[in-house]
Amino acid sequence: MAGVLLALTIVSAALDWVSRLRHLTRLEIVTKPLTTVLVIALAVVGDAPTDQRVVGVIALVLCLVVAIGVSLFTKPKPDAELTNLVMGLTPIPREENVPLIERPLLWASLVGAALIAINIIFW
Repeated sequence: MAGVLLALTIVSAALDWVSRLRHLTRLEIVTKPLTTVLVIALAVVGDAPTDQRVVGVIALVLCLVVAIGVSLFTKPKPDAELTNLVMGLTPIPREENVPLIERPLLWASLVGAALIAINIIFW
């Protein structure tokens, strides 16, 4: 049961992320609360001790209530105000004429290789 809830939560969270990037407001209205409810259900079904589970459920329910309240009672900011502040409205720079040393892929590869090497060394 927990595995199914986890899979549904991951799918719902991914759909919520896509709805934010593509400005699909109707999909976001469904996926945001659905993700929170699924996380609450996952906390209830989980095998954590009872006191930790209660605190987790209370925190998630409070998060859901506040998120819905803020969404219902506030006016959304215009896109012009959010440009360069949120990922969906930030222009992605091209890496055509960037030197190799300044490319994120190079540094991500080096950090990944170092992480694997450290894991092997300290295994």
